[in-house]
Amino acid sequence: MFRVSPESESRLSGAAAISGMNVQRAAVSLFLFASLAVACERTPAPPPVVSSSKTRQLRLVDKADQVCMVNNQFMGRPQIPVEVEGRTYFGCCAMCKSRLAQDRAARMAIDPFSGREVDKSSAVIAQDQAGAVVYFENEANFSSYQAAGS
Repeated sequence: MFRVSPESESRLSGAAAISGMNVQRAAVSLFLFASLAVACERTPAPPPVVSSSKTRQLRLVDKADQVCMVNNQFMGRPQIPVEVEGRTYFGCCAMCKSRLAQDRAARMAIDPFSGREVDKSSAVIAQDQAGAVVYFENEANFSSYQAAGS
């Protein structure tokens, strides 16, 4: 059962009296609101250890299924596959799965080298030291981006 401290109960009681809700309903509402504030239920994998003199050293991601394509983050473990129009995308939680299924913008990215739109399901994916991912049209764009020292 959900317990409320005496101080919180008096504050909730005042709020409940104004809105007509009882203290327990107000506490449950507060709990549900706090639960919704969490974007995803999974946390990303720790960042890989990469030493470099470049400000943003990227490395290719071998397994696209370990990337949350909504948060654009390498997660280090298999994600939830989402099939859309014969293409497979990956999300880390139910919210991301739903967004990939319904929102075309979540399935697309901009290649940082060419500036063109690329479908995440067929993109070459690279990650930085923090695990953030970027999507390229092809390996040539990735290589050119790296050579430019971005």
